[in-house]
Amino acid sequence: MPNYRFHWTPKRARDASNRVLISGAAETQAVSWRTQMSKWDVFISHASEDKMQFVKPLADFLSGLGADIWYDELTLELGDSLSRSIDKGLASSRFGVVVLSPAFFAKDWPEYELRGLVAKELGREKVILPIWHGVTRDDVLSYSPTLADKIALSSDKLSVDEIGLRILGVVRPDILEYVHARVAYEKARKTVKRKKILVKELRPAPYRHEELPDSLVGRIRLVRAALLFPYPQTMEFWLDGFKRDTNPHDEVSYWERVASCYLEYVAATRLDARQQKSAFVLIMDYLHGRTGEDVSKRESGLPEESLNLLKAICASKSPAYELSGLPPTLDEVMNMSEDELSELRKMYLPKES
Repeated sequence: MPNYRFHWTPKRARDASNRVLISGAAETQAVSWRTQMSKWDVFISHASEDKMQFVKPLADFLSGLGADIWYDELTLELGDSLSRSIDKGLASSRFGVVVLSPAFFAKDWPEYELRGLVAKELGREKVILPIWHGVTRDDVLSYSPTLADKIALSSDKLSVDEIGLRILGVVRPDILEYVHARVAYEKARKTVKRKKILVKELRPAPYRHEELPDSLVGRIRLVRAALLFPYPQTMEFWLDGFKRDTNPHDEVSYWERVASCYLEYVAATRLDARQQKSAFVLIMDYLHGRTGEDVSKRESGLPEESLNLLKAICASKSPAYELSGLPPTLDEVMNMSEDELSELRKMYLPKES
């Protein structure tokens, strides 16, 4: 009979232990790591000599803002194949960065491999972004006219942070938009005049939408159903709030993420009612980056291993665990022995009180 378990894969799970136990209020459930690697936003192909001085700071800057960067396994040594390295990067990434430097050109790449950097973009959505590090256009032109024709960023003219922001504008414009919004907010916060008002003086925002599309109402209904236990509200309450939002689609997307994180977490653990409600509030804490005494107090109410799973679920863009098998089909059930049927009943039927 197949064994049904949850597989938990936080963002950086390669060096983690093979199994983690998630303790619930009543019982403990085994959760193991899934090693399948997700797609990366961008890879960085570079000469080994440039890794610590330039590439690592650039990768740290990009990953610190939320982009998924792959560069460790794409360090180029003498004798490596540039073409195979780029192919490897493109197979697992949406975009590629190639750092052109004196050390890079010292590898003495064949001209056909350098032409391949441009040719690989033809007829595909992949984009290769060159960075000139310690070289000029004349240097690149003398080495490879093909590469000199490509628009590139220069580390002689731009800082690592500026180059990183330019790259984000191509590979993750959503992150760049958030960075700009955050900078604008911080500037406004320093200059805005503050005024204290009483809570009773607060008024709801005006209605910005008379009606919401049926497709959006359907999504709101699913969110409400998923969160009905930790956040019991009427459908009228939900619709009223979204009608007042400037961008209701964005707000619904946020609540969909809250709901999916909550459902995934509750399904993988055995928590009592109080812990489930604490987990719901913690999910919003984590998604908003909140810290402080109140957050720590809520965290203390959950088992430590279970808390690690919750953090991984909130940090992951895709499900943090998968089922190791699917429920048996009707034909499989019909062919099961009595012992197998007994185990199946224990798994899916509620225990008698």
